[in-house]
Amino acid sequence: MSIYVTKGEKKNEYHAINEQKQVVGKGWIFPSVPSDIFGYPRLNVFIEMKVEQCDDQLAIKDLLFATLLEKAKEIRSENREKKVRVYHCCFSHDQEAIKYYSEKSGFQHDEGMYIIRKVMSDTPPQVTDTPEVNYEALPLSSEEDIVQLINAHQTVFRSGYSVEGIKELQEKFGWKSIAAIHNGEIVGNIMLWVNEENPNHPFGWVEDLFVTKDVRHKGIGKNLVAQALAHFRDLHVPEIRIEVWSANERAMNLYKQFGFSFYEETESSIGMFL
Repeated sequence: MSIYVTKGEKKNEYHAINEQKQVVGKGWIFPSVPSDIFGYPRLNVFIEMKVEQCDDQLAIKDLLFATLLEKAKEIRSENREKKVRVYHCCFSHDQEAIKYYSEKSGFQHDEGMYIIRKVMSDTPPQVTDTPEVNYEALPLSSEEDIVQLINAHQTVFRSGYSVEGIKELQEKFGWKSIAAIHNGEIVGNIMLWVNEENPNHPFGWVEDLFVTKDVRHKGIGKNLVAQALAHFRDLHVPEIRIEVWSANERAMNLYKQFGFSFYEETESSIGMFL
């Protein structure tokens, strides 16, 4: 096998070239600043590869991987003030990809997208007093109101919602948006709806929860979850689920306080800190 890797035409793209000057594999590397869910400066470096079916497929893949890992280390050297994690993320049923990356030196399957759930009980939720913060349902009846929520959400999460996306959510059964308001501004919000795909077992879905950085550690997130439980209890929903990144320890600890527990992993992240 005579294969070499060269820079592709697109940014962050690398090509594996054979003796006939044909592209037999491609690799991509994408550094990105994560959402505001960690207590330290962090940089995520995502890698992806696609290799043509051939006898040398694994060897080509290994060559691309080595190239991408070296590029990730270069990115690390340029961002020494941050914790840099190089990783590949795939659906949890893709056992081939999970096995390949998990066998790479230093790589661990230590993060993922979890669905956690809580079976409803008769115990009423406890709402604590948070001075100067009011909680109210947002009808989001105008695009201006929706944009205001989106702007607040984007101070926490890098990838957010569109006006059209929220309008689609509003059409779902049981939809409700509950906001924490401080000095007339949205400082937190929780969006809810009911999943009725299985009519014999509907469940409440927490679409999103955020609290802005300047008002954290005041019990606002806890109160928003309590309000969500009350909403679903009024709808007689037997179970609640939410999708949350396992490394988001702040969110995971919050939900555990209310009795949420692991249900399944939908995406698996395999990588290492450099």
